Amino acid sequence: MEAENTVDFVRIPKERIGILIGKSGKSKAKIERYLKIRLEIESATGEITIVVPPDPRDPLTVLKAKAIVKAIGRGFTLSDALFLLEDNMMLEILDLSSAHLTEKAMHRQKSRLIGTEGRTKTFIERQLGVRIAIYGKTISIIGPPETIQLAMESIERILSGTPQSAVYHMIEKRTAQFGGF
Repeated sequence: MEAENTVDFVRIPKERIGILIGKSGKSKAKIERYLKIRLEIESATGEITIVVPPDPRDPLTVLKAKAIVKAIGRGFTLSDALFLLEDNMMLEILDLSSAHLTEKAMHRQKSRLIGTEGRTKTFIERQLGVRIAIYGKTISIIGPPETIQLAMESIERILSGTPQSAVYHMIEKRTAQFGGF
């Protein structure tokens, strides 16, 4: 009996399909080459079919492929999304729509997270070794599990109104306890 392909699906915003495909199909080809999979893209709906051949070298291939496609759909560049190829990386998505905020309030919260000239977002990324994407009604983080939780906590504090300086201090204090990340 011949083994069958593993098939999984993920949907991303239609406006992010071009980023997934890339110029002349280069981004899609790179993902397919690295993971030894096939991506079937339905541009009209944003539906992506991930086809993994039998016996992939890495049993987590379908999960990694799905995470990379989701990350691109949530605003990450291809190069940032490819960090998910590493075994110790994960994707976490915070959905702001559940907070039932007005568009103005959501914009204000995202602006607080970005900070003046991007300083707050950059500080969290550098201190914790994570990547952050703010897209639509989501904030997404790629990073190792040991720092992603602290990044989520930091983001949630900023969104709830904690001054950025207090969050910076908390991050510095916690990373010093662990000898940095």
